[in-house]
Amino acid sequence: MAEREAFTSLDARLREIIAPHLPKYEKIIGLTAPDDQFRSRVTKAIIACVFQHMLMPYLPRASGLSKDLAKASNQAQSAQNSLRRLADILDGLPQELSDQLTTHWGILGEIRYRSLEREISWLERVSVITSMYAKRLKTLDRGGAPKMRAFEVLAKGLADAYRGARVGRRGITLNEHDEKYTGELLKLVEAVRPLAEVLAEMPKRQLRGPRQGKYALGAYLRTHTDGRRKDERRPNVKNSKRRP
Repeated sequence: MAEREAFTSLDARLREIIAPHLPKYEKIIGLTAPDDQFRSRVTKAIIACVFQHMLMPYLPRASGLSKDLAKASNQAQSAQNSLRRLADILDGLPQELSDQLTTHWGILGEIRYRSLEREISWLERVSVITSMYAKRLKTLDRGGAPKMRAFEVLAKGLADAYRGARVGRRGITLNEHDEKYTGELLKLVEAVRPLAEVLAEMPKRQLRGPRQGKYALGAYLRTHTDGRRKDERRPNVKNSKRRP
């Protein structure tokens, strides 16, 4: 109950902070009258970004899980080898000594042929299964810098808001001569980003996003918001020639 009240209170506070900025965002994309749907979608995009950012420390990465499972597999293999060596040593004991040990261990056969074999078999399965899952998770996340999941939520939410308000218009275009992206969607994201960053810093952690600059942000938006038409080829900026 307390968590729900805290969530509702934060949601209301965020909406209160965002509301005064919405008319400016409408003007940036060329709207001449208030658009309730656009305002609602922009607000939801910013709030979703903030909450995603707050949840990030509690969402385990696949790369971290892969490393833990790989360690578990190695430990299980090591324990399996140790118990196998113990079993071999017990098998090699003289019968007279084995008989003496039963007075301390109980029935030697129970220890040797049931407990040890059962543990060795279990450790073998643990080693194989954890190794298999570790390899699969590694293909999903190979480590490196954390992904910009909160910013991606923001970008996609703003793209949906823009497309709903400016149906049929291209929000992002590339000027190959200047090697810069332009467009109303790019301007919208640039305008909203500072507010989202301020709100996301409430938990004292900076919001991760693309580097500042027309090209980096524009390229990110084209990749993550389906801003490029299906029949449009990706320009080769590196090989493009500047005009004299």
